Amino acid sequence: MRLIQIPVWLLGLLAAVAWIAPFIWMLSTSLKSTKQILAPNIQWIPKPFILGNYRFVFAGPVVQGMGNSLIVTVIGTAI
Repeated sequence: MRLIQIPVWLLGLLAAVAWIAPFIWMLSTSLKSTKQILAPNIQWIPKPFILGNYRFVFAGPVVQGMGNSLIVTVIGTAI
């Protein structure tokens, strides 16, 4: 690797980290309790993992909405 390529790779690595960080933060936050979310310190890996947030979401109308989207997508693709 030439010396001129190092800054380009470092810039690309910085851009990749900046791109993925919000997704990791969303996943981390979805696995936290409300008390952990509102805590003043940042904790990237929650202890303990709370899966109740997912149970709450999928117990509601989200599954029906996903099914409706699937039907519209399949019909739209078939046409």
